[in-house]
Amino acid sequence: MNRSREMRLADLSIYTLFYLCEGSGRPVNLGRSRADPLAVYLKCAAALNRSLSRYGAAVTILTNQPERLADLQRCHGTAVAQQPMAFTLAVPETIGFRAAHFKLEAIRHFASGAWGEVVLLLDADVLALSGIRLRLPQSPFLMGYRLEDESRDPQLLRSKALLLNGRAAVCERWWGGEFLLGNPAGFGAISPVIDEIFPRYATHFQRCAHQGDEMVMNAALDLAQSRTPVDPGSLTLEECNPAGVISRWWSVRTPEPGPPLKAALRSSLIHLPADKTLLAQVFDEGDPGTQTAKLLQRRLARKTRALRYLRPLLPLLSPARPRAPRL
Repeated sequence: MNRSREMRLADLSIYTLFYLCEGSGRPVNLGRSRADPLAVYLKCAAALNRSLSRYGAAVTILTNQPERLADLQRCHGTAVAQQPMAFTLAVPETIGFRAAHFKLEAIRHFASGAWGEVVLLLDADVLALSGIRLRLPQSPFLMGYRLEDESRDPQLLRSKALLLNGRAAVCERWWGGEFLLGNPAGFGAISPVIDEIFPRYATHFQRCAHQGDEMVMNAALDLAQSRTPVDPGSLTLEECNPAGVISRWWSVRTPEPGPPLKAALRSSLIHLPADKTLLAQVFDEGDPGTQTAKLLQRRLARKTRALRYLRPLLPLLSPARPRAPRL
């Protein structure tokens, strides 16, 4: 496979999505916090931007309401670059994680090449802990984050087969939605497949084990792989896992044991979907510099200590999510 030059964070065009929905209810993964959800999400993006700046990089917020977002930034003291993006995808109003689905439409825009030579789409609740060095294909490629536990989940695999119109999945890999890296040719290869899958998903989403961009993206990647011929110009799908680029870590109970916190903190990026309020506090308190990992380790350890004491009772208290976080 032809390889291009080595790329670092500063070489990437990095984006995160801030789609403002009207009347869509309280955002998920904020726990019992009484904080303003929009302020929390925005400060997460600002904390991400600040952490990236230590490695010469920056994130740009993609939004459907630039004027409203600019007002929110002035109100909450953030100063993250933002760009308007046109969204027309017909996402059902009652679907879970509704705003996240518009990442699928951002992929179509990235295919044009106008948004960067190599684009990285991140969730806002991510922090950069160290730099990244990657050698990337020159041919069409996408690089994703493979989730071990979800790759073995039979319900997710059955849902993927549903979206593939009953066809068995080509592979059992499950890709997380928090990290997607690619070039315009790679995004261009997957975008029409997403368009093919989405109408069936919009009709049958209530039958899926998961609702969100991850569900559609995994079905589309599987379908694309089943059709891609083996030639130098075909779509290459790579995992970022071997390079230790990103880890997802939950500070709440989960169905399967996740990675230990110490291992997750050794990744270049860490995704903390259950700790958006903590990430907002990181922004409010100023730049911790190189101490970010230690700060997160102390605070997340305090948060999860009670769950560790309850570990013997978790299968009874929460049969669907019996696993306590590992430190």
